Amino acid sequence: MPIYTYKCAACNTHHDVRAKISDPAPTRCPHCRAEGQLHKQLARSSFQLKGDGWYKSGYAGASNQSGAGASGGGGGGGGEG
Repeated sequence: MPIYTYKCAACNTHHDVRAKISDPAPTRCPHCRAEGQLHKQLARSSFQLKGDGWYKSGYAGASNQSGAGASGGGGGGGGEG
């Protein structure tokens, strides 16, 4: 389930709410009990790519090298044979 961050306009506190996408947004602040003062905030994702990664060292290198070798070798062999 995703975690949503809400900010209360009345008491200026932030609250993290774990809910389904289809669940309705909370309407009451759990800190000050103000009704209708919660506003959804944009939060950073925890997803990070670190190091060389699969794209740089694995996926892109393999497809670029085999693609260049196959087109170069296939074109030269077809002209001679």
